[in-house]
Amino acid sequence: MNELKVSLSKVIKVSQEIAFNAWLNPTTLSKFMMPMPKMKTPKVTTDAVINGDFSIIMYADEQELLHKGKYLEITPFSKLVFTWESDFSPANSTISLEFEKIDENTTNIKLNHLKFHSEETRNQHEGGWNNILDTLLQVLSNK
Repeated sequence: MNELKVSLSKVIKVSQEIAFNAWLNPTTLSKFMMPMPKMKTPKVTTDAVINGDFSIIMYADEQELLHKGKYLEITPFSKLVFTWESDFSPANSTISLEFEKIDENTTNIKLNHLKFHSEETRNQHEGGWNNILDTLLQVLSNK
């Protein structure tokens, strides 16, 4: 298995608490968890506790794409770590999100996604995560 990695960072104009909670709330998560523009709103369920499960069914045209995982670390307002399983990533793939407070209304989100089947799937995920972070910025800016 390749030890390929995606590392991204995005500054958003919301508090650290709002940015963090967006990733655990299924209603909010469904508004931005779209790796490609103009995707249908995904179906999201979360059990946002350590070892709790989540499920995200994304829609690419009429195809359902299941993504699921388990929360490994939840450090309120500063860090989330979870597994990420789909047809496009290995079962032991993990994602960590770090939420760095810049000021009361500005947060830097650092995303690291580890383990991919190939350089091609890593590149696809990098584009998808970039779009997800851009959509998160739009969703939270409209609050």
